[in-house]
Order: sequence, then C-alpha cells, then structure tokens
Amino acid sequence: MFEEIIAGVEMDLTILRYRTFEELRVYCYRVASAVGLVSIEIFGYRNPGCKEYAIELGLALQMTNIIRDVGKDLQDGRIYLPQEDLARFNYSATELQGRHYNECFLRLMEFEAARARDFFSRAAAALPPRDRTNRAGQISRLRKRISVKQAGESRPNRDATSQIFFEFAAASIRLSRWLRKA
Repeated sequence: MFEEIIAGVEMDLTILRYRTFEELRVYCYRVASAVGLVSIEIFGYRNPGCKEYAIELGLALQMTNIIRDVGKDLQDGRIYLPQEDLARFNYSATELQGRHYNECFLRLMEFEAARARDFFSRAAAALPPRDRTNRAGQISRLRKRISVKQAGESRPNRDATSQIFFEFAAASIRLSRWLRKA
C-alpha cells in the first residue's frame, strides 16, 4: 500500500491534467484511499467492510479537495477536473484558467459535487453496522453540505458558491480531525 501512496505522489509531480475520471480515480485512490487503508491497518479493525469504507471515504475526501482547490491548483499549473467532464459541460480549460464564472461552470461544479456526495454515501453504506452510529452521522452531514444550490435559489451567486465550497472544506477538516480521534 505504501507503494500506491508513493505512486500517487509521483503522479502529482508528472501529471498536470487527467483525460478521464477513471484516470483521476486512480490518483484519488493512491493519494487518499491508500492512506485510509494503511491507517486502518495501523489502528486496527475487526470488520472487513472497513476496507471498503476507507476506499470510498478516501475518494470522497480527495474529490472534496479537488473541488476546494481548483483555483490554487490552477496557480500551480494543474487541472484535476477531468477533461471529459469539462467537455461534457462545454466548459474549456481556457475558461477555467480565465476564471470564467458562468452556467457551464456551475453545472460542472454541481456534477463534481454530486460525485463527491456519492462517494460519501457509499462510504456511509460500507461502514460496518457496529461503527455506523457515530461515523455515518458525520458523513451524512458532510454529504448534505456538498451542494452548489442553496434553499430558495435556483442558482447561487459567485459569493454564495465560494462560501459553500469553503464550508465544505471546513467540514472536511472537521471530519478528518474527528476520524483521527476515533
């Protein structure tokens, strides 16, 4: 598993863009899910379902990081959002680099947020029943926060979208800290 983590770090050094989600998923698995798998081996677990939980939660958290860090990653010359997703929503890398905030961008980010929510849902479902009472509630609350829409609005404005992403990042950090204590 340590080799997977090292391979993920190497991907960060050599790959600036991902053509497909499947390519990005490999990266997410290596830099996040593999860390979770190593962690459960270190801290111990009884139920083999914990492995699937670690994988899905790692994917969810890494997608959260990708959504949160779009602007920072651009400064570093990286675009983690898959090129196929940009094309699906008719939003170009050039528009992203120019920070064009439009309907296509919103639909793209809604799609990526839904993907992250799906991984959180899978993580919650994979959590063994004995462990479910505490962690599933945290995951459920975090999953609900990953939304680009606000109640009563069909589309948020730029500031509202940024605020949602910042709240999402803060919730991810809280979950991470909570998991470390558990």
